[in-house]
Amino acid sequence: MKKTCIILGKLSRNLKKKVWVKFLTESTEGVFSWPEKEDKDLVGPEFIFYRHLEVTAENKTYRIKNLKEIQSKFQGFYRKYFLV
Repeated sequence: MKKTCIILGKLSRNLKKKVWVKFLTESTEGVFSWPEKEDKDLVGPEFIFYRHLEVTAENKTYRIKNLKEIQSKFQGFYRKYFLV
């Protein structure tokens, strides 16, 4: 099975049926930061898997409290809806 991953970001604006998402990058395992060059895109609601993350900020980096649990739930979601 191809490895899948979640991509974290900040939802910024709704535009009819899509939303602007500003993406974080993972610098080391479980540690995220904003990239130097802004990375954003329009995303359909079917690709928004989880909201209201518990985030702790450390300097200019962020950690997600229950990241392993979210990744596990995403794997089940991915297998159910996206594997052909």
